[in-house]
Amino acid sequence: MKGYTQREGIDYFRTFAPVTKLSTIRSIIAIATQNKYILKQLDAKSAYLNAELVEDIYVKIPEGIEPRNPRATALKLKKAIYGLEQAAREWFKLLATFLQESGSFVQSKVDKCLFKGAEGKWKGYIAMAVYVDDITVVTEKEEDWEEFVKSFQERFPISTAGDLSWLLGLKVETKSEENKIKLSQSQTILETLEEYRMDTAYPKLTPLQKARLGTKKEKTRKEDEEWRKKTPYRSAIGSLNWLARCTRPDIAFAVQFASRSVEDYGKEEWGDIKRILAYLKGSKDLKLHFQKKENDTEGTELVGYSDSDYAGDANDRKSTTGYIFFLYGCAISWKSIKQKSTALSTTQAEYQAMCEATKEAIYLRSLVEFLIRKPLPPTKIYVDNLAAKALADNNEAGSRLKHIDVRYHFNREAVEKEIVTFTAIGSNKNLADIFTKPLERIKFEDFRKQLGILEDTSIEMRRSTDETKEITSGSTSKRGCVDMMPADPRDNKTKQEA
Repeated sequence: MKGYTQREGIDYFRTFAPVTKLSTIRSIIAIATQNKYILKQLDAKSAYLNAELVEDIYVKIPEGIEPRNPRATALKLKKAIYGLEQAAREWFKLLATFLQESGSFVQSKVDKCLFKGAEGKWKGYIAMAVYVDDITVVTEKEEDWEEFVKSFQERFPISTAGDLSWLLGLKVETKSEENKIKLSQSQTILETLEEYRMDTAYPKLTPLQKARLGTKKEKTRKEDEEWRKKTPYRSAIGSLNWLARCTRPDIAFAVQFASRSVEDYGKEEWGDIKRILAYLKGSKDLKLHFQKKENDTEGTELVGYSDSDYAGDANDRKSTTGYIFFLYGCAISWKSIKQKSTALSTTQAEYQAMCEATKEAIYLRSLVEFLIRKPLPPTKIYVDNLAAKALADNNEAGSRLKHIDVRYHFNREAVEKEIVTFTAIGSNKNLADIFTKPLERIKFEDFRKQLGILEDTSIEMRRSTDETKEITSGSTSKRGCVDMMPADPRDNKTKQEA
């Protein structure tokens, strides 16, 4: 099907089709872990072919098909097919109508792809998130799942239905006896390493060198133009960004830092990409853990951390915003982003970061309240700048503050309405620090662990045993010597370290 030949306003009018957000999926998993619910998955077979078309669309007769009318030169489509501009949109409209038509499910207003079981219609809790034709279901009762599958199968053909094991390339491991769920992308990491010829590189302990942050970018030389055309910088950024968004927040800042040069990169910037890949080579077995939180005395405990560096970009002196939110102690949303305006002080930089965290908190509150069917107390956001906290808590005004954009005083309104509360915390305990700058190895590994990015116990025990044997035998191949190892021997284009 040559959908690219369609004409807007004639063959189609609207094409947007929503998909669920990754933060929604992680929120569902956190709720399932905390309440010992069951995670299921369901795939609709040939999903687009179920949706009916509103527009009149004609296609050429495919080879091998003989029309009833010998003089016919085209066929009229009754159903959407893969390749049509509006196919995804029509499928989602059909699915959303099916889920709500009997009053069995209620659609979320903040995430249109999130549906919750209507009260009184089911024996227990049930909710689902839709990503095109992949449906993730969390349910309290096995009977509700069986009833849903039966009703769904009466309307749409199903390719798979069972326990959740894979989702969007993410491996999902459920340890019911440990009240734990793990997300990982080891296979995706291996494929990415092979694609960029870094599968034989020696591992690095951190994704970005601390010295790189203060380095000014050099102008690209004309003799590097040919090298740039052959270097897959953009595609590498895309691959790494997907990992950072799904299960690896530990590389979020490094990927964001590398993406700043996507329009004008050189060999030094390509070295940053290679270092991230080398770091992933050594940490491919790390998994994002979701574990039941015992003795939860503060309700749902939706809490966040917000932080900012100050003038960290050596080229334009703009700062970096970082935040992360936890639900029941499980990481569900995070971000590392360069600020759009130049801050004149650390207070302003932190205040601008708090604004971004507040906006995310409002979204997450609406999402979680929809899922758990009860209002939340004010969301606690930890910050490490007392001046910025005072600026949000008090309606202070003066000559030193009037230059701050009005939009950032959104923080004050959120505090007054008891949507969020800002709580002071020491800089060495602010987990959002990992999203604003490269950290030294010990602090980086400590924060990474607190984010829930861990190895399996069996792997940790095996690695500990191996390192003990190396030390006993006097081997010099300990992990502390990784920086002395050479680059990928197959890479003849550059002499930089992998």
